[in-house]
Amino acid sequence: MTKECRTCQRLDELAKLSCGWDGYTANGISPETIMAAREVAHALTIAGKCISIVPTSAETIAIEWIEGDVECLADIDTTKVDDADIS
Repeated sequence: MTKECRTCQRLDELAKLSCGWDGYTANGISPETIMAAREVAHALTIAGKCISIVPTSAETIAIEWIEGDVECLADIDTTKVDDADIS
């Protein structure tokens, strides 16, 4: 299975999370956040990055990868995006 297939499979799993998935009160991840995470993950995979994808109890998706000696993190949260933030 390719990296891109594993990434899609992981995001499909996260899309199915239901309320309380973390053992507490976390809601599922919104379809908009899943789609945004797919775009970021696809770009990183195409760039040859080995990524880790995890849900957060704040209803976001964290994507982690290594860039040289630096650990990078993108926290995908579509609930805080508005037209004023896009440039």
